[in-house]
Amino acid sequence: MATGGRFRHRVLLMNSPYRGTLRRSRQAEQRRRATPPAVLLLVIFSLLVVGAFIMAACSETAASTGAAVKSAQRAVDRQRLELDPTVPLDSDLPQTSTILARDGSVLAEINDVRFGYRRFMPLSEISPLLPLATVAAEDRRFYDHQGVDPIGLIRALTQNANSDGVASGASTLEMQLVRNVFFQDEKSEQTLSRKLKEAFAAYQLDRRYSKPQLLEGYLNVVYYGNMAYGAEAASERYFGKPAKELILPEAALLAGMPQSPSAYDPLRNLPAAKDRQEHVLNLMQKAGFISPEDYDWATNYQLKFASTDPVRTRAPHWVNYIQDAVREQFGPDALFTGGLKIQTTIDPEVQAMAERIVLDADGVRQQARANNSAMVVMDPRNGQILAMVGSKNYFDGTIDGQVNVAVSGRQPGSSIKPLVYLSGYERGLNLATEVIDSITSFSAPPGQPPYVPDNYESKFYGRITLRDALGNSLNVPAVKVLKYVGVSYFKGMAKRLGITSLDNWDDRWLSLTLGGGEVKLLELTGAYTAIAREGSYVAPEPFLRVEDARGEVLHAADPNPAGQQVVDPRLAFQLLHGMGDPGTRLLTFGPTTPLNLPRPSMVKTGTTDDYRDTWTMGCLLQVCVGVWMGNTNNAPMLKVSSSLTAGKIWVDMMNAMVDRYKLAPDPWPVPDGVIITRVPNVGVSRPGQPTHEEVFLPGNEQRNLLEMDWRRPD
Repeated sequence: MATGGRFRHRVLLMNSPYRGTLRRSRQAEQRRRATPPAVLLLVIFSLLVVGAFIMAACSETAASTGAAVKSAQRAVDRQRLELDPTVPLDSDLPQTSTILARDGSVLAEINDVRFGYRRFMPLSEISPLLPLATVAAEDRRFYDHQGVDPIGLIRALTQNANSDGVASGASTLEMQLVRNVFFQDEKSEQTLSRKLKEAFAAYQLDRRYSKPQLLEGYLNVVYYGNMAYGAEAASERYFGKPAKELILPEAALLAGMPQSPSAYDPLRNLPAAKDRQEHVLNLMQKAGFISPEDYDWATNYQLKFASTDPVRTRAPHWVNYIQDAVREQFGPDALFTGGLKIQTTIDPEVQAMAERIVLDADGVRQQARANNSAMVVMDPRNGQILAMVGSKNYFDGTIDGQVNVAVSGRQPGSSIKPLVYLSGYERGLNLATEVIDSITSFSAPPGQPPYVPDNYESKFYGRITLRDALGNSLNVPAVKVLKYVGVSYFKGMAKRLGITSLDNWDDRWLSLTLGGGEVKLLELTGAYTAIAREGSYVAPEPFLRVEDARGEVLHAADPNPAGQQVVDPRLAFQLLHGMGDPGTRLLTFGPTTPLNLPRPSMVKTGTTDDYRDTWTMGCLLQVCVGVWMGNTNNAPMLKVSSSLTAGKIWVDMMNAMVDRYKLAPDPWPVPDGVIITRVPNVGVSRPGQPTHEEVFLPGNEQRNLLEMDWRRPD
């Protein structure tokens, strides 16, 4: 049946009645443009005055006759519409915005609850059968009159002569369009005065717009029931398809609904809707729009309606984040009533993988006494966000699942250290700079005891390079680097890399290097992305393309953005080289840690002192992933290693990306102006390895010991 329906639909669109209608409409357009405006105005005014006399005579009141004439005259004087024929008629009406994934699939639709579901669609994108059915059902002389149908008006005035109001409509499509666009506050008013206003305004519309423009306007504003305004919304609501795909029986059913959307609602009263559909098809046949065979087929066609079950929003944390981003960038009116088409960067396949991997980590969370996890996946080539998992389950109220941890402030632990070390490289340090890892007292704000940080499991390793100190996540060396560069300088580095939450941190507290200040998972992933981009920062990009209701492009993402070079690419490479060296993790994580991927990568873990947060951040050349694990209410976990909690999720996601997309094991590009050589190991950090590969900048090849007065006030 479906195949036959599509075949008949194609034949119908090519048959002679339909093509004749188009030819007739063009001829009518030429005739009506040739009619002098004054003549038609005189005809309309005369008919309305006659109608006023008829009504007055029926009421046998002379005063009412004069009142009706004066009402008609006032209508002529007042109903002057300010119209711009270059602007669509429904341009000021609220439209539904749509949030899409990068593949074009719908994630959510955003409506203002006051205005329902409406999406503009040009006439060329609406099945030609719907305009034909609409003309047959609502205004069969549409192509012959000039906004007001004198014949229909006389009939209505005669029928309404003994009525208290206006019972018979005689409303042309133009008059209905006027009612829906310009006189919305008076839509329920059934009076001669309102009809007068509609008539004169409809005439003005007809003089300024072509018939196709008027039909397009009507089909985009008329109400079809169930909060669906316009043909596109109605087609999606009732048939689950765009309006351009409507076939004859569907078009006839929709065309019959505006007369009484509730009475002819097929989802509530299918028999009445079918009767109305059959009536519309009969009118189409009488008008010569369809053949008897088309009529028989359409009346017997078994309609298939879309599901009425509410659609659960996909990727709800992402959708909420996008709404906030749209409000900030384009304004709330654009989001709720602007009819935006918002194609986002989220990849449904990557998002599904991320959600599954986070959900499957329940065993890890149970062992750690954690109840939640979050993840962000980004493409370092352009900064586009490929996945965002804000919690393990958005709909789990026991963990406050609706809280998007990916954009909430949490303490990052040691995962912030690479930014501290990068600051040190800018201030003259290098990977081979040596430091003493031992119990050390540092300065603190006045009135506070000295700051004495501890290492993981209170182990200290003596003389060690900055390369190995970072990889083994030793705390004392990190604090020494921050003391050397200064908290203010480090905060500037973090801000260059997109971290916005550290401005108010007291510059005298050195615990910032151990993750004392709160950051957002999304922003920290963006910072790692900038490092993977050789120091070129691009803000995390959520939008691929944003269009308004008319298709005008408001935003288009650059697929290969140059970014802002916020760090010397040679220094970024030094950091990448060190973070990708498995030998730097031997003391703390051992030689078999799963963090050592069998390909070039960079990774850093983070655990807060009280075990409230664990993080793992890192990149391949093609993808960056950031993971958080903890309790939404900030309750402490058991004493756990981040490499076995958030790190487990990070490794699983990286492996899934490599397997699914066959990512090549590409190395980090080596920039010009660096020296790569082998140097002797220092201390106990690399047992059994006499030398390792090191990266220097020309003129900064020394291996000095970092020493200063650590108690000196800042």
